[in-house]
Amino acid sequence: MLIVAMLALGVAFLGGALYPLRGVVRSWSDGDRSKNQATVAAMSLVALYGLLFLYSGVAGLFGARLSATTILVFFGITVLVGTGFAVASLYSKRRAWSLDNELRAASGRPGRRHWMPPLLVGLVWLLGGSIAQVGVLLLVASMSIGERSPETTTDDLGATVAIVFMAAVMVIAAGAAGIQKLRLDREESRLQVSDRVMAQRGHGGGRGRMKTTASRRPPWTGPRSF
Repeated sequence: MLIVAMLALGVAFLGGALYPLRGVVRSWSDGDRSKNQATVAAMSLVALYGLLFLYSGVAGLFGARLSATTILVFFGITVLVGTGFAVASLYSKRRAWSLDNELRAASGRPGRRHWMPPLLVGLVWLLGGSIAQVGVLLLVASMSIGERSPETTTDDLGATVAIVFMAAVMVIAAGAAGIQKLRLDREESRLQVSDRVMAQRGHGGGRGRMKTTASRRPPWTGPRSF
């Protein structure tokens, strides 16, 4: 039953990773570069978990163990790919945020304080947790060096650490992304209110100037006689 669950989770994770990547391929040249880069980084981690589940299920079918070294190799490759695309996404988003704030400052509007989208925040937490997990798995894998018995406990320990860490990191990343979503919603409301107030002041100032100009005109004394 556990093996079937692992295989099902692997297929679900891989399917969930490949479906968004199709849209990224279609919109890579003319879409939001930062969003595409963040999607690739996030989906690489999702695909990693799918491969781990599939590998664990297939290994269980043949009576093999999921070693800490195998998990470490999967994580090492994926973290490198995910980190590269995440850094590129952060750089692209930072440049777009700076340009938008320059335009808002030129028009006298308040700037945006929060610039990282929820997907990018969750991705940063995922990558941070994955990097920490690589360190823990390195420690677990080093415990098996020099052991001659094939029935070691390090393989089970590595798999347990990977699953527990993965669940904890996903929960933390989802929470951080949700908090960032609330922050962006509040900031968007603040900017809309300030933009509306500035627009009303601009219209009111225009009417005030018209009244001042009209008050300076001399009173009409009727038609002149020549």
